[in-house]
Amino acid sequence: MRRPLVLMLISLILCISWTGEIALMEEPITNNDKHKPGWRLVFEDDFDGEYLDLTKWNYLNGPRRDGYWSSSEVFLDGNGHLIIQVSERDGRYYSGAINTRNKFEQAYGYYEIRCQLPKEEGFWTAFWLMTDGAHLVGNEGRDGTEIDIYESPYPHEDRIQHALHWDGYGPEHKSAGHAPYIKDIYTGFHTFALEWNEDEYIFYVDGRETWRTAAGGVSQVPAFVKITAEVGTWAGDIRKANLPAQLIVDYVRVYDRIREVTIESPVAGSTVLADAPVRLSVQPDVKVAHLKVLQNDVVIYEGKEVPKDLRLSAPLKEDDEEHRLMVLVTDQSGQVFTQVADFKVRRTHIHLPETGTLYVQGLLEVPGQVGLAPQEKLENCTLLLHPVRAFEESEPIVLYSAETWPGSFSLDTLAFADGAYDLILQARTTLGNLSEAVRRLVIRNWERLEENFEPPGKWFGGTFDRLKTIERSAGWEFPTDQGDIFFGDTTRIASSGVEGEFLLWEHPRLRSFRLVVYARDEAVVADMELAVSADGDRWQMLEPKVESKEQGDQGWSKISLMGEIDPAYEHNYFRLGLPAAIDKERLQIGYLELWGVASGATEN
Repeated sequence: MRRPLVLMLISLILCISWTGEIALMEEPITNNDKHKPGWRLVFEDDFDGEYLDLTKWNYLNGPRRDGYWSSSEVFLDGNGHLIIQVSERDGRYYSGAINTRNKFEQAYGYYEIRCQLPKEEGFWTAFWLMTDGAHLVGNEGRDGTEIDIYESPYPHEDRIQHALHWDGYGPEHKSAGHAPYIKDIYTGFHTFALEWNEDEYIFYVDGRETWRTAAGGVSQVPAFVKITAEVGTWAGDIRKANLPAQLIVDYVRVYDRIREVTIESPVAGSTVLADAPVRLSVQPDVKVAHLKVLQNDVVIYEGKEVPKDLRLSAPLKEDDEEHRLMVLVTDQSGQVFTQVADFKVRRTHIHLPETGTLYVQGLLEVPGQVGLAPQEKLENCTLLLHPVRAFEESEPIVLYSAETWPGSFSLDTLAFADGAYDLILQARTTLGNLSEAVRRLVIRNWERLEENFEPPGKWFGGTFDRLKTIERSAGWEFPTDQGDIFFGDTTRIASSGVEGEFLLWEHPRLRSFRLVVYARDEAVVADMELAVSADGDRWQMLEPKVESKEQGDQGWSKISLMGEIDPAYEHNYFRLGLPAAIDKERLQIGYLELWGVASGATEN
């Protein structure tokens, strides 16, 4: 009788060793009481009523992996449940997805869903948190992490997945995950929850901790909530699924930690100015007897009231120094409550979006701040625009320089060539310290039309036009020989000598042009007519200036003409006309460049 028992114990040990997990055999813990000691409920949806509450949620639509997200697969069943459905129509697979983006976003807290998972394969459901920062590379996950509280790709294994993703979704992508085995997790309702605090992520299933990690560095930025279903081979073969299948959600709740003392500013992990305000809050039920605030272990406030106009006041040696703020509150019973925030301090800041590439057009308002420690005063403040050119040294352009900073500067980007620039705000103090804030931006004001006058191309025995004109008269020829005579140019256009020849281009919001012609004598250039029009009917004549002139060996001159176009009118058409008969022995045209203001660029 003892031998079978021993064998059974050995088998159990081997099974546990092989799976690496111990099944949670106890009955699931469920708690429908919304009250959680130490937490404040800040978001909830019990999915009562007939329709999804669109003040809280957004529908997601469009292609997703091997299927399509569709709002038609999201609905309430009338019995207090949200339904996220997966179905098949005409050979395509559709699933439901919703999020709280721009309606509810929070950093840190306790996030919980109670739901019944579908058992079919070929798709998975998920309750997760997302932020745009998850696409950023660098600083690991601290500037944004995708947090998958649960995913359900293993319906036949009684496993779910917890996961973290950071540093974007390209070559730098990193992730961490854990897939616990939980008996009967795909049967009946269960709760899936996350505690996200400043130090770590703690995952729970039915009230029991299943994973604890700080992988990637804990995210410090607000995230929005997502509930989704999506089709993919990670979860098996969708063709084997019995559809439609449903995720049934009972409720979603989000809590924020109740703290006796809260440091509202500076926010932990942030970078602030040297004189940034210090804002604190104390729970009303705490009877304050004494309050002390320390910056880097130096007392900056002490009293019985919460300070209202307190600012940082510790010395600053260099930008991005690590600082610590500590708040100690003693209540009337002698109990002490403590709160700490670590942050960085600098003297300058440019208030422009700090994530992603900043593309700008037209007039750009540049708000900035200079904040100095108490012992410092501003000696000079300078705003620079430094061109960034590959393999090319460039000097910064001074936009502003004075002993004060006005708080904002209007930058007319139309005054600069398109391309990448570093916008630099510098502050020099009376102590000789130099601080600077840098923001990379890309100016995209101008759209260029370039005409090289290439002759017609050949394709399967036929020809096709390569000019960019929208209209032209008949009779134009394309000389391609004698490149040595025409300064190496083998793509030119010339009139056959008929009166009234013209070429017409369309380009929006024209502002300047450059034209290269080859002439026997400069007088023939004056016989050309260059004009612009807003509508193609009424024309305004242009007076080009000679930018350069080169004399060739066989009587031909290369003349470069340029001109500005009046910005008071929205000229969209450019016309080159030859009223008199001028043949190719007197004039040939080699190049045209038109510049117009890009759509969206606003001019003064």
